[in-house]
Amino acid sequence: VFIKPALNSGNPYPATTNPTAIAAMVEILREKGAGRVIVGDMSGINHVKLSEKGLSGSSRRLMEKSGMAQAVQAAGAEVHFFEEAGWKAFFDDAPVAGAHWKGGIMMPNILKDVDHIILMPRCGRHVLAGSTLGLKAAVGYWRTDTRLEYHRDASTFQEKTAEGNTVETLRKKQRLVLSSADKVLTTFGPDNGHVFQPETGLVIASESVVAHDMVSLAWLL
Repeated sequence: VFIKPALNSGNPYPATTNPTAIAAMVEILREKGAGRVIVGDMSGINHVKLSEKGLSGSSRRLMEKSGMAQAVQAAGAEVHFFEEAGWKAFFDDAPVAGAHWKGGIMMPNILKDVDHIILMPRCGRHVLAGSTLGLKAAVGYWRTDTRLEYHRDASTFQEKTAEGNTVETLRKKQRLVLSSADKVLTTFGPDNGHVFQPETGLVIASESVVAHDMVSLAWLL
């Protein structure tokens, strides 16, 4: 089972996914018989840049800084960082026909080796996208060239966000989208902003990323 958090930076929850929630998910998966649980991501382009010529930045260091890595490993899961496997450790996974993408979407090879994917985003604002919930979290899979195309042609930014979730790998393997939302990043985002902690928090979960995001957006608003 592959767990995909939101590790856009090294900042603590809710700028990134709640480490306690990830650890709890790992434990549940173990109880249900999962033989191998992997937690992985590639951080935002402001922090990590991968090219054919080399790499700058480290998602591993950012996961450690956020407190996520320690929680994941204490729960018995592996950590994985897409950029560490190199430029060629990605494959072209095409979005739905008629998409606004000029090229394919480069997804990490490790997803070919897993049976199930669980997406664990967080509930927060995003200065460009408005919000950063489940659909937006797919960016963490993408190789840097895909991310650069994504941020060009801003008039289709939201369409490309949605279309990026239509690649075959996610349609066939993503089983659950779950957010711990007892803290919410209510301004600016994705890395910084005002953190609001409601008296009663929510855990938002669905097999549908769209259904999840409708509830998560309502909670954010």
